Amino acid sequence: MKLTEKLAWTVYQIYVPSFADSNDDGVGDLEGVLSHLDDLASFGVQVLDLSPLFASPNLDDGEDVMDYYSLRPEFGSLEDLKRLVKEAEKRNLKVILDFPIHHVSIKHPWFSSSFESNSPFRSCFVWSVGRKKNHLPPNNWTMADGSSAWTYVPEAKAWYLHTHRKEEADINGDSPLFQQEMEKIFRFYLDLGIYGFRFDAIDSLCKESLEKGKKAKFLIGEEHCRVTEGDHALFRRFREDVFSHYDCMIIGSVGEIPYKNARRFVTEAVDFVQPRAYGWGQNERPRHWQNRYSLKALHEMVFSWQRELDGNVPYFENKNLPRSLSRLVRNSKSAQMAAKALATLLLSLRGVPFLYQGEELGITNHSFIEPRDYHDSFASALYETLRRRYHLSVRRSKAIVNRFNPDHARFPFPWSEEQIQNLSHKESKLLFTMQNQDIPLEKQQKDPNSVWSYYRELLSFRSSSKTLQEGDFEPLLTKSNILAYWRSYQGEMLFVLVNLTGHRVSLPRKISTMVGQVLLSNYPHAGLTYKKRLRPYEALISKVK
Repeated sequence: MKLTEKLAWTVYQIYVPSFADSNDDGVGDLEGVLSHLDDLASFGVQVLDLSPLFASPNLDDGEDVMDYYSLRPEFGSLEDLKRLVKEAEKRNLKVILDFPIHHVSIKHPWFSSSFESNSPFRSCFVWSVGRKKNHLPPNNWTMADGSSAWTYVPEAKAWYLHTHRKEEADINGDSPLFQQEMEKIFRFYLDLGIYGFRFDAIDSLCKESLEKGKKAKFLIGEEHCRVTEGDHALFRRFREDVFSHYDCMIIGSVGEIPYKNARRFVTEAVDFVQPRAYGWGQNERPRHWQNRYSLKALHEMVFSWQRELDGNVPYFENKNLPRSLSRLVRNSKSAQMAAKALATLLLSLRGVPFLYQGEELGITNHSFIEPRDYHDSFASALYETLRRRYHLSVRRSKAIVNRFNPDHARFPFPWSEEQIQNLSHKESKLLFTMQNQDIPLEKQQKDPNSVWSYYRELLSFRSSSKTLQEGDFEPLLTKSNILAYWRSYQGEMLFVLVNLTGHRVSLPRKISTMVGQVLLSNYPHAGLTYKKRLRPYEALISKVK
């Protein structure tokens, strides 16, 4: 299938553990996803992206894979996955998998096999002899919590690298054996019917060197593990050996990466690149205590990535982020309009948009999650670090963690009011309660003015608009707190205006003198011709004469 055809698609990300529970065991599963395929097809998305399914000790939400050829039992079997793929195809839906590749669980047989110095699997990981006669780690590299990124294994008489967690050993992307084994796994799932993969951290699988890292509060040594020539060579090989022989979709997530490197990945190795900047709302990794979007930083990030990269994957939420709406609004009365404004922005940008489950319902963060209820391992680790290392108060530590805790995005999907009431009085293996203010899908489907109905209208509009699918992007720079940009294709000009503030914004003369027809807006009876101001969270797409 041509790349231009894929640009017409919208991807819906499903966090399987909390999407739909078919057997009432407190954990979502593949059968639950299958039971809602009709809802997803009628909503208007074309691709389903499933969160990590592979067999895992589940210390890191399934990112710690211990067997790529089997699934976690609570989700179902490979036969269940095959059936899901076939049923999805009947509804013109394609299924791709989130594929953790940066590290594996230390319980993976590859890792235990690598202890022997002459083992072929030794090369698959980053092993090194330590300093001071092997008594100290090989260098000063650290993980995000500030602790060493190295652990000593007596049986191996060496230290292994783990830049994420000590229970997850970093893969050495330069290893020929690792590359061969991965290609077998890719073919296995593509032959099974999976349409492709979304890889995380494609810019950090190969280590440039093991030299001492520069001083930093977190992630010392990161500069030696990012955007190496080996990363480009690795995914070029995957494309040449495997992906080029299948009709498939390959997406690579990247961190703080230069635009030229992102363009190289798209040109040489993957279909689309998903910059983490979209999820952060800014180009640089935010600090933990930042709660709200800086609109200036958001504008700069969106405009720069849209201009610089054809193969964009815009998104605002995923399973590792809190709800984007809560970073934008504090007044719940404004939440519905703000959700529609974000929807207008997301689905009118260039590239293949990713929509995360619940985003289409305007779900916000839960008011508070107590430390005893944290399910995310990094949230728990950060809380302990803030308390013990930085000596912050319990109240301050909880407030900081609550602002970014991805558990907000992992609460059970609210299908109906009855389900919300049942789960609020029943312990779930995922999380304990749901918010009563969550407006369930069942109710929103019956309301033509709901956030879900607006998303559905937007998706329908986008699926019929070549200008939004393939058109050029050109920002209109203004001094006010609005996003204004053109989408153009073969003579058609669409103009998008989005106000992400909770107050009225006056429009500059170059906009207020425009003449055009509003095609879609989150306010009724919206117009563009000689428009003087935008209302709070007003967003519109118009055709300009």
